[in-house]
Amino acid sequence: ADALTLHALMLYHTRAGPLGMSPIYDLMNHGYNSTFHGFDAEVGEKGTFWVRAAADIKAGDEVLNSMVNGVAYRPGIAFGMHSEDFDGAPEIFRSYGFLESPPVMWWFQGYAERHAWIQMDTTGAVRWFETTEHGPGTNLEALLADGQRTLAELQERQERLTKIAGKAPSVSGSWSLNREMAMQYRDAFRSALEAAMQAAEA
Repeated sequence: ADALTLHALMLYHTRAGPLGMSPIYDLMNHGYNSTFHGFDAEVGEKGTFWVRAAADIKAGDEVLNSMVNGVAYRPGIAFGMHSEDFDGAPEIFRSYGFLESPPVMWWFQGYAERHAWIQMDTTGAVRWFETTEHGPGTNLEALLADGQRTLAELQERQERLTKIAGKAPSVSGSWSLNREMAMQYRDAFRSALEAAMQAAEA
């Protein structure tokens, strides 16, 4: 298939609901505390998407829609919940192709467990998940050990890609944009992980 067909397939796969694509619904940018949405359907019927205001919206204000369940939806209590209750930066980038502004949850799979933390602001300030009845907290010792390995692996991959890119013909169009977006995500993850490791060592 050509690039345009693949792009259309990816859009349908990541954005379509039970009724297919919803172009009006997709016009809203991602954000919290503006609207909530759902899908109602009786057995055998097509069903209906609906969007309702969560509070009064002033004339001229942008109408936002929470596409994912990020920690920003519950910033005051998220750290006391299970990290798997939320969508993090990896899921948001994978499904929608953008990096959510802080507060946002980052996570990666370590040697024996998943490591998650909340990046609170653009400076990289960190809030750890706490051990509660809802789930385990962030294991700082294991995060440091697995983080070192992960950073080393990222560096090795970057060096290999640099060598490959030097031998390959230049690309343009959507493939060039996709590669640039992937590099931006990699850099953002690396910065977030380095900030988390610095905080864990403090």
